[in-house]
Amino acid sequence: MTATITPLTVRRLAGNIGAEVVDFDLVRDTTPESIEQLRRSFHEHLVLLFRNQDMTPPQHRDFGANWGELQKFPEDQTVEGIPEVLQLKSELRGRNELLHSDTSFFDRPPALSILYARKLPLAGGDTMFSNMYLVYEHLSPAFREMLDGLKAVHSGAYIKKLTGRTPGGKDTATHPVVRTHPETGRKALYVNQVFTTRFEGMTEAESQPILNFLFDQCGELEFTFRHTWAPGDVLMWDNRSAQHCGIRDYHESRLMHRVTVIGDIPR
Repeated sequence: MTATITPLTVRRLAGNIGAEVVDFDLVRDTTPESIEQLRRSFHEHLVLLFRNQDMTPPQHRDFGANWGELQKFPEDQTVEGIPEVLQLKSELRGRNELLHSDTSFFDRPPALSILYARKLPLAGGDTMFSNMYLVYEHLSPAFREMLDGLKAVHSGAYIKKLTGRTPGGKDTATHPVVRTHPETGRKALYVNQVFTTRFEGMTEAESQPILNFLFDQCGELEFTFRHTWAPGDVLMWDNRSAQHCGIRDYHESRLMHRVTVIGDIPR
């Protein structure tokens, strides 16, 4: 007999991006069959929320490994010396992040990120996400046709300015302005306000008016979902088709653990 696979309960969190997988335990309920169900939901919603999780760092790593090769981080940035689990501790105040796709200046930028809330401020610290499929699809046909032929330069200078170093020692990469998702085949806008500096073959001054217009489109509220964190929340998002930003409006320390899956070369 063929075993019956219980379908997951998935609830939308916003109109165009984000969904909660209800009553799913990332340790107990993860099987090859459930990963395939999660994969389908992930490609539909781009951001998945799992509430009330209780994972050790090795279990966090092991869940991430179901999705592909994991990025390794310097030892002084990791949790319990586990190279695949990054510790993110922030006490910054009064500075908002900008929408971005993680380390898009890598030759192989991340495919997806899995962020686990370990310690939260009393209030604030929401994370916002935006759907880059829809940003691209809502542009006029003529504008989309122009963008389809362009590439853009992505730079790690922003991170280097903040931390004094660039992750992986990589400074720049050039990627298509519009990338095709390797699993869904859909086209998504792939420029972001943190790392994209100019179009290939153009100066920054020539590129900036068009880039500024695109950056503004990324922040249009109809494409976004804003998550208010609770202890034990785990969020995973697709860096190939979504952008995110952490809102720095809190006044106590926040501790998060992140696992990152390495992606392909954007096409």
